[in-house]
Amino acid sequence: MAELTPQQRAVVENRGGTLLVSAAAGSGKTKVLVDRVVDRIRQEGKNIHEFLIITFTNAAAAELRSKISAALSKALAAEPNNRHLRRQLNLMHLAQISTVHAFCGTLIRQYGYSLEVPSDYAMLEDARREEMLNRTLSDLLEERYSSMTPEFSLLSDTLGAGRTDQALENLVRSLFEKMLSQPNPESWLHSIPLELEEQEEPGHTAFGQILLEDTRQRIGWLIDRHSWAIAQMHGDEKLTPKYLPAYEAQKHALTAILKALDGPWDQIAPLLTLDYPRLVVQKYPDPGRLNAIKAVRTDMKKQLEKLSALFSRPGTALLQEQNQLAPALRVLCDLAQTLYRRFSAEKRRKNLLDFSDQEHLAIRLLLDTEGHPTDVAREVAQRYAEIMVDEYQDSNRVQELIYTAIVRGNDENRFLVGDVKQSIYGFRQAEPALFLEKYQRYTPAERAANGEPRKLILSKNFRSRPEILEAVNHTFSCIMRREVGELDYGADESLYPGLSDYPVDKQSHVALYLLSTPKHSAGQDGNQGADDLNKYQKEAAWVAAKIVSLLDAGIPVRDGDGTRAVQPGDISILFRSRSPMSIYQNALLRAGVPVAGGAGDDLFETPEVQVLLNLLRVLDNPHQDIPLLSVLCSPLYRLSNDQLGTVRAVSNQPRFYDAMTECQEDWCVQTLSSLEALRAKAATTSADLLVWELLENTGLLAAYSAMEQGQRRRANLLRIYDIARETAGGNYLYLYELIRTLDRMEQSGAEGDSGNQDGVTLTTIHKSKGLEYPVVFLCDLSRQFNFRELGDSVLLDGDLGIGAKITDPDRRIRYPGLAYQALEVKKRKQLIAEEMRILYVAMTRPKDYLFMTYTGEKLSGVLEGLLPGAGCPAEPWAVREVRCLGDWVLLSALSRVEAGELFQLCGKPQCQLTVSEHPWEIAVETIETVPEAHYTPSQAQRAQKAVSVPAPEQLVRAMTWQYPHQTAQHTPSKVTATELKGRAKDQEAQEDAAAPRKMPMLSRPEFILEHKGLSPTEQGTATHQFLQYANFSNLTTRDGVISELDRMVDEEFLTELQAEAVRPEEITGLFTSPLGQRMLSAKELLREFKFSLLTDADAIYSVLEGEQVLLQGGVDAAILEPDGITVIDFKTDRVSPEQTPLRAEQYRGQLSTYRDALSRIFGKPVKQTILYFLKPGMEVIL
Repeated sequence: MAELTPQQRAVVENRGGTLLVSAAAGSGKTKVLVDRVVDRIRQEGKNIHEFLIITFTNAAAAELRSKISAALSKALAAEPNNRHLRRQLNLMHLAQISTVHAFCGTLIRQYGYSLEVPSDYAMLEDARREEMLNRTLSDLLEERYSSMTPEFSLLSDTLGAGRTDQALENLVRSLFEKMLSQPNPESWLHSIPLELEEQEEPGHTAFGQILLEDTRQRIGWLIDRHSWAIAQMHGDEKLTPKYLPAYEAQKHALTAILKALDGPWDQIAPLLTLDYPRLVVQKYPDPGRLNAIKAVRTDMKKQLEKLSALFSRPGTALLQEQNQLAPALRVLCDLAQTLYRRFSAEKRRKNLLDFSDQEHLAIRLLLDTEGHPTDVAREVAQRYAEIMVDEYQDSNRVQELIYTAIVRGNDENRFLVGDVKQSIYGFRQAEPALFLEKYQRYTPAERAANGEPRKLILSKNFRSRPEILEAVNHTFSCIMRREVGELDYGADESLYPGLSDYPVDKQSHVALYLLSTPKHSAGQDGNQGADDLNKYQKEAAWVAAKIVSLLDAGIPVRDGDGTRAVQPGDISILFRSRSPMSIYQNALLRAGVPVAGGAGDDLFETPEVQVLLNLLRVLDNPHQDIPLLSVLCSPLYRLSNDQLGTVRAVSNQPRFYDAMTECQEDWCVQTLSSLEALRAKAATTSADLLVWELLENTGLLAAYSAMEQGQRRRANLLRIYDIARETAGGNYLYLYELIRTLDRMEQSGAEGDSGNQDGVTLTTIHKSKGLEYPVVFLCDLSRQFNFRELGDSVLLDGDLGIGAKITDPDRRIRYPGLAYQALEVKKRKQLIAEEMRILYVAMTRPKDYLFMTYTGEKLSGVLEGLLPGAGCPAEPWAVREVRCLGDWVLLSALSRVEAGELFQLCGKPQCQLTVSEHPWEIAVETIETVPEAHYTPSQAQRAQKAVSVPAPEQLVRAMTWQYPHQTAQHTPSKVTATELKGRAKDQEAQEDAAAPRKMPMLSRPEFILEHKGLSPTEQGTATHQFLQYANFSNLTTRDGVISELDRMVDEEFLTELQAEAVRPEEITGLFTSPLGQRMLSAKELLREFKFSLLTDADAIYSVLEGEQVLLQGGVDAAILEPDGITVIDFKTDRVSPEQTPLRAEQYRGQLSTYRDALSRIFGKPVKQTILYFLKPGMEVIL
């Protein structure tokens, strides 16, 4: 492993306890994980299936599996005689590399019988889950509305009040989803504090402590700023007479407030009201300095006004208001719990699980009610030498509980790798605090004792040029600290170049452009958003022109050991939000720059999908004018503005659809007739089939396929059909249910189809995580943070519970209560910290160039507001009060010497400026009109895409080529163990011919079964199904068997006809026999163990030497013991005792397959294979 750096080698070779690896962006974390696995296999003789490797996506799992396989192959090439390495390659299909949900699924299929979970459950697709949950919630609320109680009425009139019932529905759903993010959903719900002791001091509550701590922080910052301002005034003849005494008095008052925060709540409010004497100074020589001093006082006024609103109400009133919410909150919790139980029951009824179910069932399997590991957990823990979790910073507390349940000893065999600075999935319940707690607690590995958890840091970056790394380090050393960003960005957190041979050039590799867009009057239609749209269009056009100039100049980008001219496919534009992407895409296309499709479009914002959605809305309810007009003007009907005006002119009906019924023009009558026909069709057709018929029969699919970018438009329309089909799940889907599902998906966004992959990539910062690009444009940095959720009527937190706004019915207003304000403070801090990490992810994507754009109308005002807090580090109050990602970039830029153009706008710098060996390009440009540019690929670039024409002889060879493996082509690539009961190879030896393939038998319909009963085969299937799901401990008596049969009929595992086919005396005979008792007392018993593995084809088909086939099977039962494995297979054949040995021989091939499979999987010998025939009650050992 000579290619490893010292940091990487330490990670690969460290042993002795759980290891946390903080792997910075581009530091090679995947490489060290792969090399660590291979190192332990080589040095310690471990097997590949002794590692549990958890990743967060299926794609990442597949990539990791591929890289480990390649690393093993490379190691084997260096040691060709190493049989252990060769065996690991053969065992790669057994490697436990998966998502956490896939791991939980494996646990459930293996041990779920103990929780009475069938092993053949199906996963619930997202679209269908949405439909089922919506229906369950809708039914629940309808039921509660019909039996209105005073408590429910209070909830709906206060917290759930709105113009529609949607507010209450969203409220219940939010609490339900929050429940699912907790290890024990119902216990968490019951633990939420709904009432507070009214005699208690508010500051002693968990809510009050958060508010007081936040207030201390704010007051402390104000005191620090006053200290700075006072220092500026000393010796200044103009400021000393009036300003200095006033600021000293203000500082003294702030100090008194800070001290009062340690006392009673009600003593704080009087101290927050201060006198502010008028301060005037004539003709001060340094206006910038004076403005900065004034800003301290202005900000103090604003802060104290906010705090007065918090502390103005007496503590007893705050507690009483909180308790008045308790009845409504109890009803809300009851609704969420009822929804949880009903939705779970509905999924059980349909034998479905979703991802949340998998996690919670895994916890029930691994932990008992007191939180201690179960026998299953201890058994699973013994399988793994190491539990490796990739992207650990994105784990949540449910997943953390699963990992800790299966560790060995005192948490000694976990390998956790990630980068907390890249934890940006809070909306998926990721909890970076799990990583941070360990990062701050664990001992550095070089000082850790044996068995003690330790940490190592990977800080060498192998992706980006030093100029980009310096920009990242400077920016985050300015803004990221524990009190604002949850982490201090110091030497350990900084990035260092991992390569030393970067090409030297004179290019500017980091640039910040401030684009000034002077304010214009609103658009012709007077819309409020006209100015914003104008700003985005100008920024997009400027960026397009800049990209054209880079392409024309052919700036060099790294390619292998050298460089080449930049191509459109090397460039990516990153956005915080998807909303401006279509504007940028249009600007690039107008400039002739190819765009990599998909990332630039939200699926639901594409014109073709909008038309289809509006058509569905019209078919559901035609009295919706906007969707109706959209459809009428679409390629479906192509009505002109004049025709629409004609309809409106002939009728005074308020709804356009009603107006159409009074219009007698032929085109209007035909259009109305067409819509009525489609509405009639919609009333009797499942919505998924309706979507397909609309695409095919209306010509919608053909029309958009024939347009520019037709293939992409067609794919987008077919995506909607796929969503409809998944939502239906084979059941009848009502149109309104599909529309509701699509509306929710539209709110969350979805990507459209990909197009030209050689063009500029447009994507969100979230989508770019884990990727890299030679050139990155970080645009739309002036977009304000979207903290809309902080305005909800109810806020939720895993630790604090529920915070709700108080409703005053008399004044018809809502205002935040004590709990709500505490949750708002906590969540705002978390959101600010995550936004900071999002910026870090964005700035660490580029390899060679980083261009950032910040656009606004009054840039001087923005810079003047930021200047007093600028510095390295920046003032914490300034870091916390920013409005957008770009403000953080500007805070760091204002501390650099190359920011001269910025200082021309806002005045002299207030801090010591940083001089760097890697200067940025910082420029201000004014955009009065939309820039224009056009890209024309050079001759050399066109030559790269030229298609070579093969010679005639090459064409002849290609046309006459024959596939060399004709025999394999006609042989199944997959075979099941049950097909080998009469082994094909034995038959071939007798007949010199391949065994004929049997046609599958179709099951008989139920109405025939009811009259004629089950066939022998169906009776055997019923018995096997009973043994698959039954609780073995109840099967030693006839009453126990009958009880299990009744339970399985009730839970729909068996039909009544199938239950009647099961013979209790045969079942009790098995479990009172020595074999049955051995199974009941086994410490480790596998049931219905399914396997898939590759095996040599010539073991099955003698004509296929050198080939492999996929062998699949399911073992009824197996006992795992230290000295080997006992394989057990149940047979329901009706044979006499005398015929039993002969019949058993027919299954020798099947049992031999089971023997080979389990021996390979568990690395143990199979010491016995037993056939148990239920009819005679005999066992045969083969």
